[in-house]
Amino acid sequence: MQNSALVCNPAFEFSYLIPALTHLADKTVKLLIVERQVEEKTEIVGLVPCQDKRVYGLPFKGVEIWKHEQCFDATPLVSAECAVEAWQSICQFLIDEKYSLLSLDTVSAEAEFESVLTAAETSIKLARFQR
Repeated sequence: MQNSALVCNPAFEFSYLIPALTHLADKTVKLLIVERQVEEKTEIVGLVPCQDKRVYGLPFKGVEIWKHEQCFDATPLVSAECAVEAWQSICQFLIDEKYSLLSLDTVSAEAEFESVLTAAETSIKLARFQR
């Protein structure tokens, strides 16, 4: 996804992420992958390593984007071409899995990614709070 990502994050490119998952992740880390079919080809349009987390000590099922010690940014990779749709799919999956909170504390607030979050939240009627 390196050339097609909305926001470049080398830490989540496969060449860096696979070794990090192999050597630094525990069994709680999950990899959410969003794919789309284009003609005869399947392509990845979203990639989010994450893990369950009790967010702010609240009694809700929560998830946080995974960030290991050598990772300086945890901005998920989403395709620039269909970023809003990819993020909507990620959010809908988490809703279907009964997650109440998604913590984005470890994500850089790039303007491009912020606009994708806002558009996806609006379209599927999600609430966001920031501290």
